[in-house]
Amino acid sequence: MLVITFTLTKPLHRLQGTTRRFAKGEYDVRAEISSRDEIGDLSKTFNYMAKTIESKMEELKDAVRRQEEFTANFAHELKTPMTSIIGYADTLYQKTLSPEEVHQLAGIIMNEGMRLEALSFKLMELVTLSQSNFQLEEARIDEVIADAVETIQPTAEKRNVRVQL
Repeated sequence: MLVITFTLTKPLHRLQGTTRRFAKGEYDVRAEISSRDEIGDLSKTFNYMAKTIESKMEELKDAVRRQEEFTANFAHELKTPMTSIIGYADTLYQKTLSPEEVHQLAGIIMNEGMRLEALSFKLMELVTLSQSNFQLEEARIDEVIADAVETIQPTAEKRNVRVQL
């Protein structure tokens, strides 16, 4: 009688062991399907559930990766105008400049401040909108390069490096 009971419950014990391993974090473990009865159906259902959970976990990992990339990119986007503002403000503070030079540097500082303001508005939009509503913006490469040169100019001057567009 004991042998019959053991034989009948063995697939159930194996499934129980598999579910325990899964619960402990072995998300790639799957149940062995050794019969076509209720235990076999339960094993198939467990395997389907495990596959679904594993897939959802991969989606979550991908979402976290994208969020980390976004955060790093956005931090860089904030740092760029801040560096420019600090550099040009330092130039205004350290040097005696003509009124025209002061006006030019003040204009650059104002533009970079406006750029920071635009970034903050974009961040607020990102918080409130779903990703499906985002659209790519077109940019002129000559304008992007000119902005980059303008941004690094103060640092370059401090290091006696001439940057020419």
